[in-house]
Amino acid sequence: MGKMLIKNLRFKSRHGYHDFERVVGNLFEVDIEFEIELAPAGESDNLDDTLDYSKACAIVEDVMNSEPVLLIETLLAQIGDQLMEEYPQIQKLEVRLRKLAPPMETVCDYVEISDQWQR
Repeated sequence: MGKMLIKNLRFKSRHGYHDFERVVGNLFEVDIEFEIELAPAGESDNLDDTLDYSKACAIVEDVMNSEPVLLIETLLAQIGDQLMEEYPQIQKLEVRLRKLAPPMETVCDYVEISDQWQR
């Protein structure tokens, strides 16, 4: 079993609890860590024998550009569920989602949440 990691996918998306966030938007980053069998693709040199990470990134982009939701927990669940549905070869998945410069009185770089899915 091997790991594939996609780091710091960046999006400006209109998700957030406050009305202005769903108008103006926020900056988000997403990391995805897959546990999959890498040996078959290493032996065959064939994209069909592995996870096409460009398509995985497109799934994340579709979620991030979808109809605005209030909570980042909702986005996280949508990303993880869609990736697990699309790629049966994923044995374990971890998704980390960061909302950069969240609108609150205390200054911070980001708020990050993560979750895992497993077969």
